[in-house]
Amino acid sequence: KKLLVARDHSGQKPLYYAKTDRGIVFSSELKTIVDSFFENSEITINEMVVNSIYSNTYSLGEDQTFIHEVSKIKPAEKLSIINNKVSKGKYWSLSEIVKRDVTDPYVETLEKLRESVHLHLESDVPVAVLLSGGIDSSAIACLAKEVCSEVHAITVGYECKDFEGDERELAARL
Repeated sequence: KKLLVARDHSGQKPLYYAKTDRGIVFSSELKTIVDSFFENSEITINEMVVNSIYSNTYSLGEDQTFIHEVSKIKPAEKLSIINNKVSKGKYWSLSEIVKRDVTDPYVETLEKLRESVHLHLESDVPVAVLLSGGIDSSAIACLAKEVCSEVHAITVGYECKDFEGDERELAARL
């Protein structure tokens, strides 16, 4: 049996893992692993991490935590677990993406945006665009309209004469 565990390529969400008596455990929260799988006597503080924080060098490695027994999976890293043995490896690299020959960056960017919007619109429940009137949310709303006949949008406005950030009129035009 093989288990593959991977962290998102940008590292937006943390992913921790530890080897315990019951096997290899993983969670998006360090506290969950510590509370559920360790007794207090089994935990060792990672003094190197604590010392680096207190000495203001902040050299906390991407795979280190304050608890010696728990590690963090790096962004774009995968763990393969076979028979309780862990092997690590990268599954994505920005430098590989940047090296690609792009003939028309505008067209490729637009294709990627369309693909992303289309994937995010796939849902079992109604989806809406949070429309601020800015260029990013406006672009997403326009691309969503290409895919869906009806796009639901949510916007927020403020009735205050000193505040010039009310984008309701612009959002309504979109």
